[in-house]
Amino acid sequence: MRSTGRIPRSVAWVAGQCLCVLSALAAQVCAAEADDPEPRDGDQTNGRVAALLEHFRSDPVAHGWALEVDAADRENRETEQPSADPPRSCSTHTDWNGDHQSLKIVAHRCGQRRHRFVHPLARQNTDASFFGSIDFQISAFATDRHNAAVMGLFQADQPDDTGSLTLQIWDAKTVKVQLAGEAAAVTLVPDLAAALVCGPVYRFSFRYDPRTATLHATLHGASDPAAPIFEASVATTKAGRFAMDEFGVAMWNVDATTTEPKTAFHYRVLAFAFNRLRARPTCGPIPGNCATRS
Repeated sequence: MRSTGRIPRSVAWVAGQCLCVLSALAAQVCAAEADDPEPRDGDQTNGRVAALLEHFRSDPVAHGWALEVDAADRENRETEQPSADPPRSCSTHTDWNGDHQSLKIVAHRCGQRRHRFVHPLARQNTDASFFGSIDFQISAFATDRHNAAVMGLFQADQPDDTGSLTLQIWDAKTVKVQLAGEAAAVTLVPDLAAALVCGPVYRFSFRYDPRTATLHATLHGASDPAAPIFEASVATTKAGRFAMDEFGVAMWNVDATTTEPKTAFHYRVLAFAFNRLRARPTCGPIPGNCATRS
């Protein structure tokens, strides 16, 4: 048979279909890898983890959690009652309950001293892509409207409204989500589909996308994710740059309010989860046409 130097149409069509299939498969693989989170343990530097999953099945102090207080207050407490136990003060009661496998918090405080129960994280900044969730249960609402239940990401040695991403529960109908950076604080005050109540376990979820500088936040019953109490997003550009390196709960310390235990929030935290997305290649329609993203 004499060769014409041309590829038959049927062969060209089959080759084209194969290329399309291969391109689609490559795109799916790259997309799947891009959304694949880092391993739960992540990297660790001086106790700072890149990922965290805590269900409080054992004493959290034994594996990285600690009560963080201002240096002056820590010195005063150690002078008053030297002990190997975490320091106590008029500003906080945070106790692990092994029977309930939860962290019990009474959010009362005295003024602007910093009191948090936190786990160190690898630093998360404006360029990082990260997400997380907190499962909590309200035992009693505060009657002091100047003191909120506060939980989320913080920057060590800084006030609660500096370098932080927090859920703030002020009362049954007032919830705020705030990302505070170097330039300003960006605050969401969403309309709630239903007022919060004592008893149910709620899950607060957040996700930060550095490509669009957007914070996504939701709150729903832990057993009913299909029915959000709120779901909202906000651009974070106005906040400027930020850096956060610990995850936990805090006693609001932005003003000088004093809150007594009987008027404070009482709540339990049942789970913390945090992770970040690692850099992966983003693939175009032709295999090999990729760029790095985070």
